[in-house]
Amino acid sequence: MTGVSPLAVDPETLKALEGGIKSDITPWLRANLALYRYDYKDLQVTARDPLGPGYVLQNAANATLYGGELETTLAPTDHFRVNAAVAYAHAEYDDFPLAQVFIPGQREAISCRKRMCRATAYRGHLAGPLTSLQVSTYRSHREC
Repeated sequence: MTGVSPLAVDPETLKALEGGIKSDITPWLRANLALYRYDYKDLQVTARDPLGPGYVLQNAANATLYGGELETTLAPTDHFRVNAAVAYAHAEYDDFPLAQVFIPGQREAISCRKRMCRATAYRGHLAGPLTSLQVSTYRSHREC
């Protein structure tokens, strides 16, 4: 069920800073780095309506998010490639006076602190250019 909030909310504002580098260090090694910081004011979230079965829109006061990601690609031959990535995200409400439950410093539910993944692929021809073999593996890990 959804409901219409009888209370007006303030506009959500965001100050964002993002930067990064994409580089081909050698012909067979690529590295990309990205960093970000977001400062929300009057972040809008939905919450259960305390007066009924619906939901209301409210301002969550302030939140700070920051983090980064490093991606690498290693391709020592035309047929073999390894991709790897590591990401870190920090997301917390700074304050949340109208929260139904608020623990200072608690992370937002949608944010995992760390993510890592690795993918390996081998591509080659079996018996000429029309037949080929591709073997791929992928591994991922998240810490929430």
